[in-house]
Amino acid sequence: MTLTRVVACCFVFASGALLTCQELQVRGPDPTELAIGRESVVTLSVEAAPQLATLGPLPRMEGLTIAGGPPVRSAVGGVETTTWTLRLTPLRPGRYTVPPLQVEVEDRTLRSGPLTLVARVDEEASQRGFVELSVASHGWLVDQPAGVTIRFGIESSFLKENVVQLFRRELDVPVDLRLPWKDALEGVEVVGVAPEGSARSLVVDGAMGAATLAGEEVRGGRSFTVFELTRTLVPRALQSFELPGPLMRFVYTTAFRQDFISGRVPVDRHDGFVSGEPLRLHVKLPPADPPLAGDRADLVPGVDDIFGLKEPSFGDDPQGASHGGWLTVALSLPLTLAGALLVRLRVRERHRQDPGRARALAASSTFAASLEADGADPGEAFAEYLAARLRCPPPAVVGPGLSDRLQRVGVRGKLARRAEDGLRTALAARYGAPAGGGDDLRALARELEHAFREGGDR
Repeated sequence: MTLTRVVACCFVFASGALLTCQELQVRGPDPTELAIGRESVVTLSVEAAPQLATLGPLPRMEGLTIAGGPPVRSAVGGVETTTWTLRLTPLRPGRYTVPPLQVEVEDRTLRSGPLTLVARVDEEASQRGFVELSVASHGWLVDQPAGVTIRFGIESSFLKENVVQLFRRELDVPVDLRLPWKDALEGVEVVGVAPEGSARSLVVDGAMGAATLAGEEVRGGRSFTVFELTRTLVPRALQSFELPGPLMRFVYTTAFRQDFISGRVPVDRHDGFVSGEPLRLHVKLPPADPPLAGDRADLVPGVDDIFGLKEPSFGDDPQGASHGGWLTVALSLPLTLAGALLVRLRVRERHRQDPGRARALAASSTFAASLEADGADPGEAFAEYLAARLRCPPPAVVGPGLSDRLQRVGVRGKLARRAEDGLRTALAARYGAPAGGGDDLRALARELEHAFREGGDR
């Protein structure tokens, strides 16, 4: 073989290797059709070393989560291959088309074709349980907390006889509840709320959570045991968005055997998944505060000046001016009293129409009165004061972000952080931690009140 042929063969071989390196091998989804909550696997492979290949950003899709693990290196015959394994989990039934996935190899971008996945309802589980979202209103206001209630139920007899524990640690309600909000919501802050009354343990988003027993409910002739938990969401921007529906998982058995030591032991285990419908919500700006009565800068001539009184003119006659002045006083006195009464009625009407403002203005006196009561809880009273001033429910001020919210309404950064630390310390006293006394919170509230009033909220 001549030298020219050897060089040509080497060139062809190198070109073939280059083309092979550029190919992206895709396997899956496997399976292509499955019930909600289950996983379908997709693998991406490219002939390149891991340091030369990078998986591109994974697409975000409503109702479908796509999670990827670290790259895995393998070598066969001296050729290195990098493989990624992706797990696709549908949260609600439907047909999903995943856009092309990308892998960067040095200066080249390799793309897969679109991937199709079909998710169906878990028929058995959907007959045994339900999960749903509810809100007081579908119209929300910017920076105003809004509560979302998650209600879920399992058929009472099935819960007692067939549902088994998910983990080694026993739960009061053996349910794994998933709220896919963290990665799906932009411009919305999610705040957890402690349940009122007797709390029942369960798993929420991979961590221990709590729900309250809401009672029994009959659906389709079946009796369900119903539980509820609440999350507070604070929208930070004008937008319309979809709140994804929750996904509930429980494990059940269809048969048992008697064990001499353990007693009744399940023979089989089945995972059941039930999805809830999403909610469409709209966020708008809150209405502007009405001007305070008596603030002359806010009065509009001919509108707020309802009596239309004008300064009388008597020409150059001082005697006429004297008599006219007394006459004006005599005539205007009843009108002045009537005007004062009308202003007072207008103030009461504005407070009635805007109870949040009235609550905010009375926050300081209410806080002082609460501290004087027998068995007063300073932390609870201070939380009520802050909630009134921020015009939100008390649970919404308990948690991270309080300092930022105070600064947005005009409280200085240092004072806002002291308020957040003071509330945290006062609430920790319930569990045996050392805490400051009511006098410390009283002084802090006075400083905050001064800051609120300087900011124009009087």
